[in-house]
Amino acid sequence: MSLPPRFAPPPPARLGDATGYRFDGDSVELYADILGLTALPDAAQWTLQLWADESIPIAALPLGPLHPDTAGPVRVSGHVPALPPAGQAARSLSMTLVRRLPPDTAQQQDRKRFATPVRFVQPLLEGGLEWRLHDGELVIELDGIHNPRDGGNLSGTLALELWSLERPHEGGDWSGTPLASLVLGQLGGQQRWSSQRHALRVRELPPGGCLTLMLREWGASGYITRDWRQLAGAQPASRNGRVSVNRATTRVLRSVRGISDKMARTLVASRPFAAIDELRRVRGMTPRLFERLRDRLAL
Repeated sequence: MSLPPRFAPPPPARLGDATGYRFDGDSVELYADILGLTALPDAAQWTLQLWADESIPIAALPLGPLHPDTAGPVRVSGHVPALPPAGQAARSLSMTLVRRLPPDTAQQQDRKRFATPVRFVQPLLEGGLEWRLHDGELVIELDGIHNPRDGGNLSGTLALELWSLERPHEGGDWSGTPLASLVLGQLGGQQRWSSQRHALRVRELPPGGCLTLMLREWGASGYITRDWRQLAGAQPASRNGRVSVNRATTRVLRSVRGISDKMARTLVASRPFAAIDELRRVRGMTPRLFERLRDRLAL
């Protein structure tokens, strides 16, 4: 009895040296030389994928079926929408060549890593951020919002969105529950909005989750996240009108009626406080001032 013939799997195709990308706003051209293709009797579909840090997908170019070229490498290129990762961190980019077989089996054939990290130029949240919850409003105070693109490069419509995420945001996809949003408008290149203060209507903050403020920009693919700040893990500087003496900045403490600049700096230098009554021992705190402040401050 003879055994059926066994065929060794073909070696994987690979990306040649002439492989790269060119960004143009929120689109990108992907191009590659593909080497080592063999004639395969299947319905494989091929895709070029661009990644940030090998974990955040940026763009994908469907190539359809590919066939070997005896004259040399198979050259492919095309423009597709791009979803750059949010934030200003330098990202390591890489390109993968993926072969997909029906019904849904994907095989990565090769990955080419690019040596130079990339920082994406996009609107961002500048400086510090403070927040407090009072009577169903989440009050956000920002040092600024900046559009670092070239002058004359008007942003799309910018918006602030508050989300409760299932896990900390890292600049790519996320899953969570939207809590509030506020449309800000458009911002010119090399311009900024300074000393921003916004109130977002929020019925309640859900327990658990990662409370995250996102700066989003409207584009061809809808709203895209450009920057974010995680609020979860830190208590608000003020809750229900009472400022946290252990967490608020000097500037926020100065906003409390009765607290001078000197007293605000003394409170910051003396904390943490285990109980409100410990404020009585702070230098410059008179009994009369303590009675005025005890209902305006919390731990």
